Amino acid sequence: MSDIKAHFALLKELESENHEVQQAIDDLMAEMERVPPEQRPDGDWGPAGRLTTRFIELSERQNEIAAEIKLVTVAIENAKPAGEPS
Repeated sequence: MSDIKAHFALLKELESENHEVQQAIDDLMAEMERVPPEQRPDGDWGPAGRLTTRFIELSERQNEIAAEIKLVTVAIENAKPAGEPS
């Protein structure tokens, strides 16, 4: 597979993962909205709570994906078409 095809395949994979991560974040946000604001500091939504930790993990992964997408996009933009001399 040519480099450009590999880059496009990776970009598609990253975009798919980003969509999945965004959906998981949206689901967590919807779940948090069902908890009254005064109860959020306790339990799963507290500072060290299970759902807070998961939200942070997903947000960090989303940032990593965005950085990877930028790198792949630059590689695609800089790739020479097949058969073009370097």
